[in-house]
Amino acid sequence: MPVLVRNLEGGPTVLTHPPTGAQLEWAGRGDKDGNDVQEVSEEVLRSSDMTRVIRKGILKIVDDAAAAQAIARQGDAHRERVQAEQKASLQAIDDTSDVPIAQAKINEKGEVTDTLPPAPPPSQRDSVAVTTDSSGQPAVFSDTGTFDDEGRPILAETRVVIDPSGSELPPQQAL
Repeated sequence: MPVLVRNLEGGPTVLTHPPTGAQLEWAGRGDKDGNDVQEVSEEVLRSSDMTRVIRKGILKIVDDAAAAQAIARQGDAHRERVQAEQKASLQAIDDTSDVPIAQAKINEKGEVTDTLPPAPPPSQRDSVAVTTDSSGQPAVFSDTGTFDDEGRPILAETRVVIDPSGSELPPQQAL
C-alpha cells in the first residue's frame, strides 16, 4: 500500500528508483497545489536511497490530515488546469467563419462512401475537436450534450482513418 511522503526542502526534490523505473518528483515544502506530498510504493520506500534521504531530513513519511488535503489539492489543481486548457481551446476556434466545411461519410473500413453537403453554419454545428487517441491515431471527439457528475461535458470518440496520397479514394470536388 502506498505511503505518503512529504518534501521538507524549500525547492523541488527528485528520486529515481532504477529497479522499478519509478521517478518521483516533489515540489518544494508548502507547495500551494499540494505537490510537496507524493504517494510512494513500499518497494521504493524500502530502498537504500529513500532511507538515506529520510535519515538526512530531506523527505519525511507523513500520515495526517494535512497530507491527505495536499493530495486532494493536487486533484483540484489538475481539474483547474484541464478546465483552463478547454476554455483556451474553445476561444481559439473560429466559429464565426462563413467558409463551408465539406463533410464525407466514411464507413468502418475507412472508405469514403458518400460526400455530404456542406456542414451547417458554425452556430448550428455541434462542437467537435480533432486530436489523437492514446495510440496516436487520429480521432474526432464531439460533444454529446450531456455532462458527467462533475459538470464536464461527455464526449463521443470516433476514429479517423487518413489514407495516404495515391490511395483509391474517389476524386474530390473543390468547394
